Amino acid sequence: MAKNRVEIDETLAAEVMFASDHTCCICRREKRVQIHHIDENPSNNDFDNLAVTCLLCHSDAHSKGGFVRRYSAEEIRLYNRSWREIAESRLVLMKDMPVKESKKLETLELAREALLSIQLSCIVFRGSLVATGKVHAVDDEDGWTRIIRQLPVYTRSNYEDWQPVFVDSIETVLRDIEQIETLYGDVLPLSTRLLIVRSKRQLLGEVSGYQLIPKMLDGGHLDSDSAAKFFGFRVRGCMETMKSLEADLATTSNELTKSLVDDSGPDESHKA
Repeated sequence: MAKNRVEIDETLAAEVMFASDHTCCICRREKRVQIHHIDENPSNNDFDNLAVTCLLCHSDAHSKGGFVRRYSAEEIRLYNRSWREIAESRLVLMKDMPVKESKKLETLELAREALLSIQLSCIVFRGSLVATGKVHAVDDEDGWTRIIRQLPVYTRSNYEDWQPVFVDSIETVLRDIEQIETLYGDVLPLSTRLLIVRSKRQLLGEVSGYQLIPKMLDGGHLDSDSAAKFFGFRVRGCMETMKSLEADLATTSNELTKSLVDDSGPDESHKA
């Protein structure tokens, strides 16, 4: 059934384009762009539901099946929010920032791109669990709460069923984080690097513990009740770590902008 389309008001369209600096929020290249409804409801013209995308990324947002990995609504919301913050930072910071200080702005943008990449990796992991059909959508819950609430109880069948999703997906996230550290480590604040190191250690510990469950059962080191608790602790611990990592990185991203804005204010030290 076709959805009713409500034309976007010209003033609103201009505000959306301005907020995104007339640039695709996903690939971040200045080229031919259009406005995408994130929830794919063409009648929902709420400002935060509208994202500027280029023709290619817009096509990928709507693609289904085949070999194209479709952008989820959650991913696009994160791209959109991140890019709008960067575009706003440019306007605020470039207004009073001396040319010699522009390097700070470049460093800020690079750091924020790194944080975004890790956040997206967390979202893709969460999406991979939902895509299996093991976790079902609930409108009034956020993604992590939904997954944590629907975690299975331990059985050998559940363990084997979840292992490739759980272990392989976590290892993919860890590889992504390590690659991001290699590429962007120099521009990330020390507190962020510490957060990443601790999160990686926590995730590795949870995965290792998860993989030990059958051996501990077979060796008589765990009974079935203890195995169920151990299984729950490991899976829940992983989800809680990912949830905290994503949230903390979002906070860090905002703090980076605030600190740079504060540092770039007019120098009044020469005044009496």
